[in-house]
Amino acid sequence: SPKMPKGDKKKQEQEQPVAPENPEEKVPKSFVFAKPGKAGHDVTSLMLDFRRVMLPNTAPNLQVTKRNVLKDFLQVAGPLGVTHLLSFTSTVKGIYLRMARMPRGPTLTFRIDQYSLMKDLANTQLNPAFVKKDFEVAPLVVLNNFTQDVPQVKLTKSMFQHLFPALNIETAKTEDCKRVALLSRNSADDSIEFRHFHIKTRPVGITKPLREVLEKAGEVDLSQYRDASEYILQQLNGAAADGTAPPADGADADFAEDDLLPTDPAAGGPKKPKTAVSLVELGPRIRLQLIKVEEGYFTGEVLYHRFVHKTADEIAELRRTVQQRQKEREARRKQQEENVRKKEESRKARKAPSGAEGEAAPAAEGAEGEDGKGGEAAEDLADLDADLEDADQVTGDTLDEDVQWYRDETGGLEPTERDLTAMAKSHKVEVKPTDGEATATATAPAQEAEKK
Repeated sequence: SPKMPKGDKKKQEQEQPVAPENPEEKVPKSFVFAKPGKAGHDVTSLMLDFRRVMLPNTAPNLQVTKRNVLKDFLQVAGPLGVTHLLSFTSTVKGIYLRMARMPRGPTLTFRIDQYSLMKDLANTQLNPAFVKKDFEVAPLVVLNNFTQDVPQVKLTKSMFQHLFPALNIETAKTEDCKRVALLSRNSADDSIEFRHFHIKTRPVGITKPLREVLEKAGEVDLSQYRDASEYILQQLNGAAADGTAPPADGADADFAEDDLLPTDPAAGGPKKPKTAVSLVELGPRIRLQLIKVEEGYFTGEVLYHRFVHKTADEIAELRRTVQQRQKEREARRKQQEENVRKKEESRKARKAPSGAEGEAAPAAEGAEGEDGKGGEAAEDLADLDADLEDADQVTGDTLDEDVQWYRDETGGLEPTERDLTAMAKSHKVEVKPTDGEATATATAPAQEAEKK
């Protein structure tokens, strides 16, 4: 074949169209997890079932340890394009689902009143439907009775809507619609029923043996027949002999006439084939109750609480308290940064000799004796004192935050001496010298005092 001239090849490379934006960038993605130690075996199974519902736009093999905190998920959410975080927790009072929009919130807390796992629903069905290929496409979402003009209802509706990718009618394919997630709100008690179904479709107007051939093309053994018509005729004859012949229209008893999709035959043309649709529940089935709505990412102002109601004055006072607490926290952070900066400057000043002091430093070190190096020990002691000062500052600040948290949680009660002791022990900071010589030098004054 003739080779393309270099000039034409260069021109062809320049005329290549620019690749369009990746549509997956706008697809919502999620992290679904249950922190170890805060969820039992059943809650972990429920979390895994809900993770299957969110496929394929979730991390199916996400591993969470006890050391992981919420900030860890927030740090990796940006590079991975994660938009939602769903956390399952279990306490003495009940099971909770916390759903947060990343990175700035809001956060919705639901109480799980009742639930059924996928395996529980499959055990109650005669022919359970679980096809792995169905989980390669995100489910459709259907919201029912979210019409009340209340802020928390609107926010809940928006959160569940944006949890799943939007359906583009122009590019959507019927064969990709294999699952549906239904969220139905009960206006009487404000509960939300979550159910997950498999969409099952079958053609109408053909006999059951032919439909089996079409649906199980790779499973039916036709090697002993000359063509497919022999197999179909044999199945029809066998069904007629047993008295179990299918209806004249070929429809199954499992599908009602109301389930048939409407037809729109063209004038003078062939009629469109009818398709019967049925839903088979996959699970899990969950009943949720909205408890709290927070403004930020697992923190911030409480916009709604089901059991706690505050007046306008109490809300204003609470906002002032939060703002004051933020200012104090920022001031402590600046003070700690200033202490670290001063420590670095003093350390650099000690390590940088100048003039005659630098020349006299080796002689002074040699005159201290063979047992240890006094200059290095003094520097280590100074570093140790600075570390202890920083540790005391951090411990004091953290203890103050714990005391304030205790007051907020108990309605203004002061912590007892036992509570204060437990808080201090939980934030105890141990600073150990890394050099054995520094330890020996630090204990020397005490030994001399004992001798005297």
